Amino acid sequence: MTRRIGFQGFAAGADVVLSSDGEAGATGGGGWPAQAQAQGGTQQSAEIVLRRSQLQVAPEGINFELVLSGFDTPGPAGGSDVYDPQFHDIYYVWDFGDEGAVFTAPEHVPDAHKNANRGYGPLASHTYQTAGTYTVRCLVIEPSSGKAALAEQDITVGDPDVLFAGDRTIFVSTDPTFARAPAGARTVATGDEAYDLQGTLQGASPGHH
Repeated sequence: MTRRIGFQGFAAGADVVLSSDGEAGATGGGGWPAQAQAQGGTQQSAEIVLRRSQLQVAPEGINFELVLSGFDTPGPAGGSDVYDPQFHDIYYVWDFGDEGAVFTAPEHVPDAHKNANRGYGPLASHTYQTAGTYTVRCLVIEPSSGKAALAEQDITVGDPDVLFAGDRTIFVSTDPTFARAPAGARTVATGDEAYDLQGTLQGASPGHH
């Protein structure tokens, strides 16, 4: 059974396609619809809020929350245990900008379910395994009204080899050869020695191996 929904904010004649593997976009153009933002006097919008680690280096798990404005579906009436209709009556499709990311642990599930670059719902999370700059997008669709919005956010995940450079690292190992120590690292055999040495290295971060 096919259900047709008219969406505000798209060019005339454009359709939105949500396929079984989570791809979303305007037909004919491919990718994410550039015209998903409100048009024609409507005021709906979506904003991505990030919760990140203190150091912001790879591998980094980032939590995403979408804040909506101008959609017809109301939020919770109040309190932390109140039902939120926006979790069920609005569709959310995330692209974390980390093409090729996959889940390796699941077994006996369709390949589409192993796509770690996709997420659904107003709350989502993703772990970036490598340093770089990523563009996170979330397409929001409200079937009851046809309203849609596209939220977008650029994020930069730092390189741990830059933050924890060898000359800013204390390498602790019981191996007297310290074979795995980064170049330039101070080498010690015990934790007590490491913390004693830390005070002499401005900005150093102890590394335990």
